[in-house]
Amino acid sequence: PPVSLPSARVPTPCPSHHQLALPPGGPCLTTVAYARATLTCARRLEAFFYWREHLLIVTELLAESLFTCYRRFGDRAEERLRFFNAQTTGALAAQMLDALAFLHALGVAHCDVKAENICLAKGVNRRFKLIDFGSAVLRFDVHNSYVQSRWYRAPEVMLGMPWDTQVDLWSLGCVLAEVQVGQPIFRASSVERVLAAQVAVLGPIPAQMTMFSPQLAGRYLTEEGSVYQVAVEGIARGIYQLQPLPERSLDNIITKATSADLFGGPLDGFVNLLNSLLTFEPKARSTATMALRQSWLVGINADADSADAAPSCGSSVLTDAMSSH
Repeated sequence: PPVSLPSARVPTPCPSHHQLALPPGGPCLTTVAYARATLTCARRLEAFFYWREHLLIVTELLAESLFTCYRRFGDRAEERLRFFNAQTTGALAAQMLDALAFLHALGVAHCDVKAENICLAKGVNRRFKLIDFGSAVLRFDVHNSYVQSRWYRAPEVMLGMPWDTQVDLWSLGCVLAEVQVGQPIFRASSVERVLAAQVAVLGPIPAQMTMFSPQLAGRYLTEEGSVYQVAVEGIARGIYQLQPLPERSLDNIITKATSADLFGGPLDGFVNLLNSLLTFEPKARSTATMALRQSWLVGINADADSADAAPSCGSSVLTDAMSSH
């Protein structure tokens, strides 16, 4: 559901336990709620309270998830693409970048940006909200090597590199491509295959990214940087090098999935935005603030009707729905 009431059992129902009782991501939610209270925008965390020794968190009611929305079109690809045209995709991108810029300025990494964790607002066109802070971490929290859903997982996480808020930008790039293609672009059944898909679309992984954790990187990459997998399901046991299929560049994937007519304008600017988010090197990847300044995004949202235009800082996207999946 778009909104849930997570619970956490505590020894006694007293307010002094509320920080200890918050589910994973709770301290981040507290940080975000406090910061939002100092802004002019409406608060999205409505209340939290205790009931029978359980902590309950109440949030605003939202409509369906982005995943449910685009999957509802089924095989009707043309209808989906006309719905997710330049104006809608631009609003989605701007609002999610707005939310991430706000979070990252607070030192919070969401760590689970995906289509299932973006909801449509009820009764408002082109308004999207980021939900589910159950995996969020603060800047000085322990950063585990197992974060993000596999299809949206940044390469630095899989390769054992130090990671930060830039992982959210990678995930958002995956989501924006997904609504155009109709499925996750790095959809695969194992980490090896996800890496292989990333290499097929984006080119070789930079050699310097394998130096931080050679032992972990060696589980997936040869010394030459090729992705391999041991014991591939359905074929004879052995070690197999995963070769990219031809014509699988990001530009090729997007231009094959849609057209300027369906998108409602040239695709170049959108593809440039995707390339800036889906960059292997975290330091070379656009930050949320930098991506918001890209000319395509600025132009798209300037052309939108004022009622549908991307909202300003912080109003777009911060609802917690820490559901147990």
